[in-house]
Amino acid sequence: MNSKLQRQELIRTLLRTELVVDQEALRKLLQARGVKVTQATLSRDFTDLGVKRVVTPSGKSRYMIPIATVEKEETSAVRTRKDVSVVVGVEFSGRFLILKTRPACALRLAQDIDAQDIPLIAGTIAGYDTILIIPRENCQREDLMFVLQPLLK
Repeated sequence: MNSKLQRQELIRTLLRTELVVDQEALRKLLQARGVKVTQATLSRDFTDLGVKRVVTPSGKSRYMIPIATVEKEETSAVRTRKDVSVVVGVEFSGRFLILKTRPACALRLAQDIDAQDIPLIAGTIAGYDTILIIPRENCQREDLMFVLQPLLK
């Protein structure tokens, strides 16, 4: 696996499925899969992918990337077109996040969010045009907004 795109896709997968607490841990995970990479290359990949260190509800820090969006699929609830977001409003109520969507888009978008298996999110509840996002205990608002940022553009 020599391609930058392949390496970055593997990094995305590892950051979503493994608890990666530092770059050295990620470098070892990559090496175990046959990918030799330097710390400098990882830093560049982190910048390209928008990786950020966040504090999980358990109080541990880990690297995460924003939720994936599917722009090539015209039927995706995440984007109806590249320049039009399905999310039309965002509001916190206590520790809960409420996303307002275009009509009839909430269920598919909630399914997309749940499919990401984001460690900060316990679950979602969808209506016709509203999604209630239930964060895990001790989840910081800023971290939750970070992982959801592609939906909010």
